[in-house]
Parts: sequence; C-alpha cells; structure tokens
Amino acid sequence: MHVGKIINIADGQASVQNYATLSKNIAQAKWAPLYQLSSGVYTTVKPKRDARKLRVIDKVDEFDQDYVRCANITMTPTGKISARSRAHLASLGLRHHVLGLTYP
Repeated sequence: MHVGKIINIADGQASVQNYATLSKNIAQAKWAPLYQLSSGVYTTVKPKRDARKLRVIDKVDEFDQDYVRCANITMTPTGKISARSRAHLASLGLRHHVLGLTYP
C-alpha cells in the first residue's frame, strides 16, 4: 500500500502527493513526503532546491476505486499513522511499502 495526501482536485482529477517510510513496523513508521531526485533516486529528505518540483505526485480519477483502497487515514503530528487507521488498514489486509526495500 502507498500512502498519499490529496493536494488538489480539479476537473475530476485528484493530485495525490506520495508519502513514504523507511520502517517495516507500521506502528513505529514515520511518514514523510516522497521526492524523486534528478538522478532518479527516491528520498524522504526534502531537497534544498526545487523541492516542490521534485515531489512525487500521482494524478488519478477522483473516484478511482482501484487506486484508492482506503480514504481518510489520519496521522499524528509526528507523522505516524493513528492507531485507529492502522487497525482499519489491517482489517482490509493492506500492508505498507518500505522505501528502499519494497519500493521502488
């Protein structure tokens, strides 16, 4: 499963900013925006230059049920998925990707 934040909806298309984690343990995982550097490397470290342009953003149909498996995931102020949302994701059988291990 990928985690993302809808940053815009226009003309039936949602722009989803991808988030990533480096932790296998979803209870401890801290999520941060995902960037792709010009070298092709993915990172959660915010680039000093052109960070806005380097964000990994997907454009999907607003009601795409294949792309969006679970909506309204809540996060704590520290970037962790809330316990209630983790329980809901587990009930759906969804597992998260880990940057550098299962993604990309």
